[in-house]
Amino acid sequence: MADGGGSPTQIADEISIERMRNAGVGITTTNQLMAELATDWANTTGQTIQSIMYEEILKPLVEG
Repeated sequence: MADGGGSPTQIADEISIERMRNAGVGITTTNQLMAELATDWANTTGQTIQSIMYEEILKPLVEG
């Protein structure tokens, strides 16, 4: 996962992601993975995931 590298610099992130990609890893982001797990935003699981994504990801970006 692109979010899972934990590299201290952008170049280190890029190198790590390229190495993972070359090893056959499917590169994605946490947001995309959560959206795939939700499958349906209308059911209880989807609504819970949507709340988590808002509180943990979107809200801090909006409120700065």
